Amino acid sequence: MEKKSCKNCNLCKLAYRLFWYSFSKSYDYYCTENDEMTEAENVCYKWRQKEKQAVDLSAARFVEAEEDINIIKKLVFVNFINN
Repeated sequence: MEKKSCKNCNLCKLAYRLFWYSFSKSYDYYCTENDEMTEAENVCYKWRQKEKQAVDLSAARFVEAEEDINIIKKLVFVNFINN
């Protein structure tokens, strides 16, 4: 088992940042329990082991993902044009 840290805590989520017109990983983590940004190496007494997630690789899921991406692209483009 890995050493306990925010990187492998179920309560911490990887943050993404908007850079120009695309999103990229920031390597910062957001702790949903403490409601604050944190670093991957940090750990607190509220640490929870990550749960295994079921993977859905069905064709319908990919179609839904493509539709979601197209909506996001339209929203980003419209927001970029208006600003």
